[in-house]
Amino acid sequence: MKAIVCHALTGPDSLRLDDVAEPRPGPGQVRIRVRACGVNFADSLITRGQYQKQPQPPFSPGFEVAGEVLELGAGAQGLAVGDRVIALTPHGGYAEQLVADVNRCVAMPAAMSWEDGAAFPVVFGTSHVALWHRARLRAGETLVVHGAAGGVGLTAVAIGKLLQARVIATANGQAKLQVARENGADHLIDTSVDDVRLRIKELTGGHGADVVYDPVGGDLFRSAATCSPLRCAAWPLRAGSW
Repeated sequence: MKAIVCHALTGPDSLRLDDVAEPRPGPGQVRIRVRACGVNFADSLITRGQYQKQPQPPFSPGFEVAGEVLELGAGAQGLAVGDRVIALTPHGGYAEQLVADVNRCVAMPAAMSWEDGAAFPVVFGTSHVALWHRARLRAGETLVVHGAAGGVGLTAVAIGKLLQARVIATANGQAKLQVARENGADHLIDTSVDDVRLRIKELTGGHGADVVYDPVGGDLFRSAATCSPLRCAAWPLRAGSW
């Protein structure tokens, strides 16, 4: 089978399209025909030897895929050959086939495309863990989302609205803010022209944000986290920091 293989920890330039042996599932694993694979910044890091769970060359990057189950390993339960699945794996997604732990696979909705399935786990998973499991965002609270036009930011806007929060989106420029608006943001702050701290105070009547979701960092985070001089009601969440 074909796979894109990292041969040295020198960055994406070390990737080559190779012929490799088909993988075989171990106990509790499934073999998947990859129909689409997400491409993430972590894939660049892993080719440079800078990722927290670092394989040694040769290996294929890619850790979120959508595809069809081809084979079940011993003891793998809950899936059947032919099932459409989304899978997370430490690496190996840049290939025609891979093996994944069955407990890291979920069935895909029939209406979901392969591309949407492969792009779903990392961005939605990050925002779901942050807003639901960590911040316990509740209906009626105010959520500020920085970088709201990016992949992670847009999912935070969508999840915030599903949880019935009031969502304030920040981004650099009106074109990006329009994307956030189309995905449900209630209020928009243009970081290229607006005083972020002042605008949050104005939009919340001086209360400030209940939750600040920050995949950007730096001065922008500090502006939101200190949104009220008398009472900072922010629960700061830095994506990727837990």
